[in-house]
Amino acid sequence: NGVNGIKNYTSINVFSATQVFGVGVNKPWTMTAANTTIVGVTTGQRLTGAGATALVLLVAGKMQVDLCYQLGNTPMVPFSATSTEFDFTGLPGSSRVPVGFTGSTIANVSGDLVVGLCVKTTTGSFNNSSSAKGWIEVINP
Repeated sequence: NGVNGIKNYTSINVFSATQVFGVGVNKPWTMTAANTTIVGVTTGQRLTGAGATALVLLVAGKMQVDLCYQLGNTPMVPFSATSTEFDFTGLPGSSRVPVGFTGSTIANVSGDLVVGLCVKTTTGSFNNSSSAKGWIEVINP
């Protein structure tokens, strides 16, 4: 029940990674956290989540940070149609930058999805970093 318009959720899943793997310049969406979570969904359920990490810059530039899901070997799907692009241009290399991310999407697939932090780089890159934490909620249509 809850707030008008909110449907019952089926699960809340958390992910907590003690390492975030670095990503080079101009790379496609890449699942970067050492630990992800497995989320069972059916077509039409909504995935909503949030998290935070601190990235250690290698090349200060632009990158997008989001939550993504992946079913088997299919391409990764970012939660947000227009993921936030962070522009770290001008910061010194090896700067540690805190990044928060949120997203919501409707699953167009059924199955056990791998869900976690993902990054797409354009002009920026980062080294291995220390951690990422977040949660994912599955909501019935």
